[in-house]
Amino acid sequence: RAACGDALLAACDATFARCYDALHAREGRATCRPRRLQSFITRYRPLPGEASLPKHVDGISLDGSLVVGLPTSRPFEGGGLTVWEGHPDEPVASHFFPMRAGDACFLDRLVWHQANPVTSGERWAIVIFYKAK
Repeated sequence: RAACGDALLAACDATFARCYDALHAREGRATCRPRRLQSFITRYRPLPGEASLPKHVDGISLDGSLVVGLPTSRPFEGGGLTVWEGHPDEPVASHFFPMRAGDACFLDRLVWHQANPVTSGERWAIVIFYKAK
Protein backbone atom coordinates (compact mmCIF):
# COMPACT_ATOMS: atom_id res chain seq x y z
CA ARG A 1 0.00 0.00 0.00
CA ALA A 2 2.87 2.40 0.69
CA ALA A 3 4.07 2.07 -2.92
CA CYS A 4 0.56 2.96 -4.13
CA GLY A 5 0.52 6.06 -1.90
CA ASP A 6 4.00 7.07 -3.07
CA ALA A 7 2.90 6.70 -6.70
CA LEU A 8 -0.21 8.83 -6.06
CA LEU A 9 1.83 11.59 -4.40
CA ALA A 10 4.41 11.52 -7.21
CA ALA A 11 1.62 11.83 -9.79
CA CYS A 12 0.12 14.72 -7.81
CA ASP A 13 3.52 16.48 -7.65
CA ALA A 14 3.91 16.15 -11.44
CA THR A 15 0.34 17.40 -12.04
CA PHE A 16 0.89 20.40 -9.77
CA ALA A 17 4.16 21.25 -11.56
CA ARG A 18 2.52 21.08 -15.02
CA CYS A 19 -0.45 23.23 -13.97
CA TYR A 20 1.71 25.76 -12.13
CA ASP A 21 4.15 26.07 -15.05
CA ALA A 22 1.33 26.46 -17.58
CA LEU A 23 -0.32 29.19 -15.52
CA HIS A 24 2.85 31.10 -14.66
CA ALA A 25 4.87 30.64 -17.89
CA ARG A 26 3.93 34.11 -19.10
CA GLU A 27 5.52 35.55 -15.94
CA GLY A 28 8.89 34.08 -16.95
CA ARG A 29 9.20 31.97 -13.81
CA ALA A 30 11.57 29.02 -13.81
CA THR A 31 10.22 25.49 -14.03
CA CYS A 32 8.37 24.56 -10.86
CA ARG A 33 9.95 22.02 -8.52
CA PRO A 34 7.08 21.50 -6.10
CA ARG A 35 7.67 20.87 -2.44
CA ARG A 36 4.81 19.32 -0.49
CA LEU A 37 4.17 21.29 2.68
CA GLN A 38 1.23 19.27 3.92
CA SER A 39 -1.06 16.56 2.63
CA PHE A 40 -4.17 15.20 4.26
CA ILE A 41 -7.30 13.22 3.48
CA THR A 42 -10.74 14.68 4.04
CA ARG A 43 -14.08 12.91 4.35
CA TYR A 44 -17.41 14.62 3.78
CA ARG A 45 -20.68 13.10 5.02
CA PRO A 46 -24.19 14.57 5.31
CA LEU A 47 -23.78 15.31 9.02
CA PRO A 48 -23.52 18.64 10.86
CA GLY A 49 -19.99 19.99 10.48
CA GLU A 50 -18.94 17.20 8.07
CA ALA A 51 -20.92 17.90 4.88
CA SER A 52 -18.91 20.79 3.43
CA LEU A 53 -16.18 23.37 3.90
CA PRO A 54 -17.14 27.06 3.57
CA LYS A 55 -15.57 29.59 1.19
CA HIS A 56 -11.91 30.13 1.95
CA VAL A 57 -8.44 30.56 0.54
CA ASP A 58 -5.64 28.25 1.54
CA GLY A 59 -2.70 29.66 3.54
CA ILE A 60 -1.05 32.85 2.35
CA SER A 61 2.39 31.20 2.38
CA LEU A 62 1.33 28.54 -0.15
CA ASP A 63 1.96 28.74 -3.88
CA GLY A 64 -1.01 26.48 -4.61
CA SER A 65 -2.77 23.27 -3.81
CA LEU A 66 -4.15 20.18 -5.48
CA VAL A 67 -7.39 18.41 -4.56
CA VAL A 68 -7.88 14.86 -5.85
CA GLY A 69 -11.13 12.89 -5.56
CA LEU A 70 -10.59 9.45 -4.03
CA PRO A 71 -12.61 6.26 -4.54
CA THR A 72 -15.31 5.51 -1.98
CA SER A 73 -17.30 2.43 -1.07
CA ARG A 74 -20.36 4.62 -0.37
CA PRO A 75 -21.31 6.62 -3.50
CA PHE A 76 -22.19 10.23 -2.76
CA GLU A 77 -24.57 12.87 -4.02
CA GLY A 78 -23.79 16.58 -3.98
CA GLY A 79 -20.28 17.61 -3.04
CA GLY A 80 -17.66 18.84 -5.45
CA LEU A 81 -15.82 22.15 -5.46
CA THR A 82 -16.86 25.64 -6.39
CA VAL A 83 -13.99 27.96 -7.36
CA TRP A 84 -14.24 31.72 -7.83
CA GLU A 85 -12.22 34.03 -10.03
CA GLY A 86 -11.85 37.18 -8.01
CA HIS A 87 -13.46 37.52 -4.58
CA PRO A 88 -16.62 35.41 -4.06
CA ASP A 89 -18.59 38.51 -3.01
CA GLU A 90 -17.76 40.15 -6.36
CA PRO A 91 -16.80 37.25 -8.64
CA VAL A 92 -15.56 37.63 -12.17
CA ALA A 93 -16.73 34.04 -12.69
CA SER A 94 -17.39 30.87 -10.72
CA HIS A 95 -16.74 27.27 -11.72
CA PHE A 96 -18.15 24.00 -10.40
CA PHE A 97 -16.12 20.77 -10.39
CA PRO A 98 -17.95 17.53 -9.42
CA MET A 99 -14.73 15.91 -8.07
CA ARG A 100 -15.48 12.24 -8.67
CA ALA A 101 -12.82 9.59 -7.99
CA GLY A 102 -9.67 10.41 -9.99
CA ASP A 103 -10.63 14.04 -10.69
CA ALA A 104 -7.99 16.63 -9.77
CA CYS A 105 -8.40 20.37 -9.24
CA PHE A 106 -5.35 22.68 -9.22
CA LEU A 107 -5.78 25.82 -7.13
CA ASP A 108 -3.32 28.67 -7.56
CA ARG A 109 -2.39 30.70 -4.50
CA LEU A 110 -5.13 32.80 -2.89
CA VAL A 111 -7.97 31.34 -4.99
CA TRP A 112 -11.34 31.37 -3.22
CA HIS A 113 -13.03 27.96 -3.17
CA GLN A 114 -15.37 25.78 -1.14
CA ALA A 115 -16.26 22.11 -0.76
CA ASN A 116 -19.98 21.91 -1.54
CA PRO A 117 -22.34 19.99 0.77
CA VAL A 118 -22.61 16.22 0.41
CA THR A 119 -26.28 15.23 0.63
CA SER A 120 -25.81 11.44 0.84
CA GLY A 121 -22.97 8.90 1.01
CA GLU A 122 -19.33 9.84 1.58
CA ARG A 123 -16.88 11.88 -0.47
CA TRP A 124 -13.16 11.43 0.13
CA ALA A 125 -10.38 13.64 -1.20
CA ILE A 126 -6.68 14.17 -0.71
CA VAL A 127 -5.57 17.79 -0.38
CA ILE A 128 -1.93 18.77 -0.88
CA PHE A 129 -0.44 22.19 -0.15
CA TYR A 130 2.66 23.20 -2.14
CA LYS A 131 5.51 25.65 -2.43
CA ALA A 132 6.59 26.01 -6.06
CA LYS A 133 10.36 26.50 -5.58
